[in-house]
Amino acid sequence: IIIDVYIYMTTEQEDLFFIEKQLDKCKFISNCNRTKKLAIKNGNQRGLGYTNPVGLKLNYCNGNYELPRFDEINGDEVYLNVCKLISKYYPNHKFNALTINKNFRCKKHIDNKNTGVSWVVGLGDYIGGELNIYSDKDIKVDIKYKPKIFDGSTLEHDVDEFVGIRYSIVAYYL
Repeated sequence: IIIDVYIYMTTEQEDLFFIEKQLDKCKFISNCNRTKKLAIKNGNQRGLGYTNPVGLKLNYCNGNYELPRFDEINGDEVYLNVCKLISKYYPNHKFNALTINKNFRCKKHIDNKNTGVSWVVGLGDYIGGELNIYSDKDIKVDIKYKPKIFDGSTLEHDVDEFVGIRYSIVAYYL
């Protein structure tokens, strides 16, 4: 007996899966200064991973960041595809910066440079890594292929431990 099994994915999930495959080809370059600052701030937590504030056309730069830290050829294509995806499925979401993380686990914090809501999604082959949002009612959110919009500039949040390769993409307004 032969049984065909089809896994149903929405068009949005297919687009996210495509972006994940692009990220798998990208080279993430460590930012030693930022990693050291985060390690001190977060109590020398190991495995912070890499973070890439890329902004518009990969040219966003702040005194705290060293660029390039992301494959500029493949990264530019990823950036454009993320922008297209957000415009297509979340046309009212305003953003002027993207952060693309690989294996980054943040401790509880509030985004002090963002204004308004952030769009976030998790991609990759990982287990765990839920987004915790702390407010009157603390919630744990599975963001794996399920984008979430929340106000990280007013709500404390962190990420649970995870195993595997985990990408997160955050689109926000500075």
